[in-house]
Amino acid sequence: MFFILSKLLSFLLRPIVIITIAFLTSFFLKNIRFKKVAFIVGLSLLLLFTNEFLSNEANTAWEYKPVALSDVKPHTVGIVLTGITSANREPHDRVYINYGADRVLHAVHLYRIGKIEKILVTGGEVSLIRKVSNESEDLIKVFLLCGVKKEDIIQEGRALNTRENAVFSKKIL
Repeated sequence: MFFILSKLLSFLLRPIVIITIAFLTSFFLKNIRFKKVAFIVGLSLLLLFTNEFLSNEANTAWEYKPVALSDVKPHTVGIVLTGITSANREPHDRVYINYGADRVLHAVHLYRIGKIEKILVTGGEVSLIRKVSNESEDLIKVFLLCGVKKEDIIQEGRALNTRENAVFSKKIL
């Protein structure tokens, strides 16, 4: 239930959905004053959210500052969260990575330079509608192609959201 709710909220909180609701509200309202307010809100949000500079600044405000590789201390395990593949694309004989490919590339880099000994890939089913693939299995294929030894990859394949990624990974660790 939480998985479905999280996916639904993720969709409803997208800027384009909020903007569309504002414009539809302005279209259907009878009160001219509220109609104008809803239209101005929709237009303002459209201009705000389509400004690449502002959206990038807002996104980076939530992120941790990157650390130079020389400052990264060695760790036994590096954790890679899934949520970056597109399982519904065909043909299914390969892995399609959307945004977030740096999760894989940085983990491989840290592994290759000896900063992490093992890689824990955490994430499960990626589709609400039908079973397509397990995302951790897909990313493991990519890690193997990148030269990570099979015995250095740990799989957690049940997590359906970030909270479960943390809970299930903690149990493994």
